Amino acid sequence: MGKEYLTEAAVFECPLGMRYIAQEPVNTKAEYKGKKLLTSAAILLPNQKPISCKFIPPLPGVPPICPCIVSPLIDTIKHKATMNLLTMDAKAVCAAKQIVKATKSGSESRVMYEDAHSAHVAAIAWPKSENQSKNKTADGNKTQSGSDVKNSPDAKSQEVATNKDEKKIQQTNGDVATKTVAAAEAEETLTFREGMLCSHSKNNPKCRECAYRLDNEPATVNNSSVILRKNYNANKPHSDKYDCYFDETVEPLGNSKENKWSYAAHHLISGNQVFKQNAELVRLARFCGYDINGYENCIMLVGYPKDYPDGERMKSVKAYDVMSEGRVQWHVGGHSYKFTEEEKAEICKQIGIRNKIKLTPGDIKTYAELVQGEVERLRDRLAAKKNRQMICYVDQNAKRQLCEKLNRISQKIKVKLAAFSDVGKPHHSFPFFVSKEAYRYTYALPRTGKVITVLKEDSKLTLSMFRLEHFTEAIAEQDKSLLIKPKDSITLDLNDDMWQSECILFCDNVSFFVYLEDTPRDVLPFAVNKEYQFPKEQQATGTDGHQFLTQHDTEILVWLRDNPQYGYISPALMVKNRSKEYLFGEAGDNDEIL
Repeated sequence: MGKEYLTEAAVFECPLGMRYIAQEPVNTKAEYKGKKLLTSAAILLPNQKPISCKFIPPLPGVPPICPCIVSPLIDTIKHKATMNLLTMDAKAVCAAKQIVKATKSGSESRVMYEDAHSAHVAAIAWPKSENQSKNKTADGNKTQSGSDVKNSPDAKSQEVATNKDEKKIQQTNGDVATKTVAAAEAEETLTFREGMLCSHSKNNPKCRECAYRLDNEPATVNNSSVILRKNYNANKPHSDKYDCYFDETVEPLGNSKENKWSYAAHHLISGNQVFKQNAELVRLARFCGYDINGYENCIMLVGYPKDYPDGERMKSVKAYDVMSEGRVQWHVGGHSYKFTEEEKAEICKQIGIRNKIKLTPGDIKTYAELVQGEVERLRDRLAAKKNRQMICYVDQNAKRQLCEKLNRISQKIKVKLAAFSDVGKPHHSFPFFVSKEAYRYTYALPRTGKVITVLKEDSKLTLSMFRLEHFTEAIAEQDKSLLIKPKDSITLDLNDDMWQSECILFCDNVSFFVYLEDTPRDVLPFAVNKEYQFPKEQQATGTDGHQFLTQHDTEILVWLRDNPQYGYISPALMVKNRSKEYLFGEAGDNDEIL
């Protein structure tokens, strides 16, 4: 949940009600309505007269001193967290170990941002008491009438004695306060979260003020595709081969369409779906300055065209059209997709053919599962390393190395996703597919198939058989989803007594039929399941079967995908079953549709 920014008009309070205002010494650029936004370098200054502090042991005859009232305050309450902008969750810790929190943001309206880190404060050198300051002021302002009184030996002697007493009291107060702080720090037991990924130690002085140790905030991730796209654009012109291909080919191609494509800045390491699930790694990455929205974690993909339909089948058609033309993975649909067991079996078969890798259905992993595995392996390596050798991420070199490790995971994934653009070889992306449709496009589409177009004109019935091929290597250069090859054709006279037998023999073991124009769906002498009739409803198709198949090639490809052929029936057995159905009005025992 976002919080309000803190500005220099923010107000802080300790548990006893002591109020402070903030000064921002570092940030000179980020402002909100003319007020500087606070960073973790902000300094708190008192905004009222000192008050008594019950958390400090009192001295005999001297009121307890507020530990936060010193001059200058820059050496006392100072935020020690990293340079993130602060929100209403920010806090400081005084030497009395009390939390000083923001009570007013200084913003005129709510500005959403991710949670800030807690801050810590070093030990404070205690100030003089309020009574001492008043006594000194009163003594300094005393006046006497007459030079004899002012210069008398008794007056001088009294002044010297007073000064000595004040110094003694001041020294005593300071010594006691210093001892109190030292004792408090000695008694403080450093606590460490279970599962921390550094070689922490109670004996390491760096651990006392380490922001990673003190970061007990929720493991939130500011996953923003808008910021990701801005960072991608900020790195133009690109030198990466895939980025150049997207900038110079894919985006202009999509923009030239009547129904323009949309583009998606994709997080290679998904922030909320993957990274956020590893809380301790998120805290460490936050401490080290890793940016989930950095250019290194970005790849550009394609999404909805402007005319994106509602129906699931036509959604697939549009997705395959875009992937065929752009040779870029489809981003729409989520990264934790599911397949049926039949689909998984077919995918495994095709992976064996194209990638020469033998898999079982249980081996098929989604994009989210694969990335999660990469991140978890890094986490486990870091956990093992901290036990083998001393590793402290306060060191800037260690911070840089952690960010590089995360960026190497992103680069590994990007290389695979970019390989989808290899001409005719989308399977080079295996095993990383960001969407179900990208996975299906690569492995679940039928490689070959046969269809028959059916056209009835008066008393004539024309049947034409076509072989359809979807070999990505073959279609890559042709701007098509299918290669359509005419095989045979026949025209039957419906007045001939033998036309039914000739029709059954011609249809062989083909199961898919495309009905042209207003041809009745029951014109054939055997029944055809509705799932194997195309188009679903009668429509104006024209009388040229080859032309119609060419114009609707992607839609036909999805139709074949959605009605896969499991098993095989020989032409002889299919002819026998259909002849029996025609002659006796019933199907044979093995009449299964391919």
